[in-house]
Amino acid sequence: MSVSSLDGINNNTSREQESSGPFQISEYVQVMIIVMYTIVILIAIGGNSIVCYLVYAYKRMQTVPNYFIVNLAISDIIMALFCIPFTFIANLILNYWPFGEALCPAVLYIQTVAVFLSSYTLVAMSIDRYIVIVHPFKSRISVRQTALTIFAIWVVSFTIPLPTFIKSRVIYHSNTSGQCREEWGNNTEQYTYGLSLMILHYFAPLALLLFSYLRIGYTIWRMNIHGTDKNKRKLQLAKAKKKMIKMMVTVVIFFALCWLPFHIITLIGDINPTIYNNNYVPILWLCFHWLSMSNSCYNPMIYLWMSPKFRTGLKLAMSSCHLRRKSNTPLDDDIHEQIHVLFPRLRLEIQIEESVMKNTRPQRGHILFADVKSNDLMIPRSIHSDT
Repeated sequence: MSVSSLDGINNNTSREQESSGPFQISEYVQVMIIVMYTIVILIAIGGNSIVCYLVYAYKRMQTVPNYFIVNLAISDIIMALFCIPFTFIANLILNYWPFGEALCPAVLYIQTVAVFLSSYTLVAMSIDRYIVIVHPFKSRISVRQTALTIFAIWVVSFTIPLPTFIKSRVIYHSNTSGQCREEWGNNTEQYTYGLSLMILHYFAPLALLLFSYLRIGYTIWRMNIHGTDKNKRKLQLAKAKKKMIKMMVTVVIFFALCWLPFHIITLIGDINPTIYNNNYVPILWLCFHWLSMSNSCYNPMIYLWMSPKFRTGLKLAMSSCHLRRKSNTPLDDDIHEQIHVLFPRLRLEIQIEESVMKNTRPQRGHILFADVKSNDLMIPRSIHSDT
């Protein structure tokens, strides 16, 4: 196994090409490949850019979990820009590296960095939720600590795969064009390094994620079991937290399922390289590679599906753009009316939230326009402000 297996079929395709010539696919299949990967690239870049914008633009979205979500979105954008286009063009369409010798180590290195950024950001998010729910009386992660954590994630992600940058180069064979891959002194070093990377970026983080979310789930279950009328606020807090936990567990499940088949076939291939002589292996590799790369486009859809905040933020952003197009200086009444047409439940949600926070009954009243046009833009907070 080599680090190239993290971004696609570089090494294994090269082995195929050395022994049986380059793997050829029909023009129809090439068109299908281009369409499938293009869809992933567009959704990943567009969707994750929207996520970053919503957190940046709206103050109530600027919470510790959302800062980690932005970091995850950035890693997915990097994946879409560097992993997908270079890999499927070089390995699945052209069967050679057309981008020059200088880009070879840089591309493989950034590809591996992006994978580490995603997995370690998920771990950091699970630790944050673990502290908030399992140890509620401990001090929570501050914004400054969050920034330091994200900085540490980037440092570690850039440090671990440095051998990839050092060992990667364009290699030419007698019967193939140049292939961008790692060149190791022997197979043992290559296998050890590749297996270490697979453990560090996938299996070890997955074990931590499994432990933390199982513990979180057990804690929330106990809150529900032992809940009484006297601690309704505690139950309301638990219910609010569950929304965030369900969303993050869904993100982790997609991450695990998307990358698992690719790692399994890579591991089997490194143990028994003769499987690459079978005609069906390139097809399997193509499917598994697309599945792993498609993970970068699922997270924005999960956020919009499971998070009322992100849905509301997107609707508000679209509504704001629409009103600005109609008039450069829209009337306050027009915006107020538009807000209530789009979000009929928004007033009730905010009143319920304020009543819970103040432990009073919700009062009827008109939402001030100053609140609507502020930076908060009425993004509904959950009962717990950071969930």
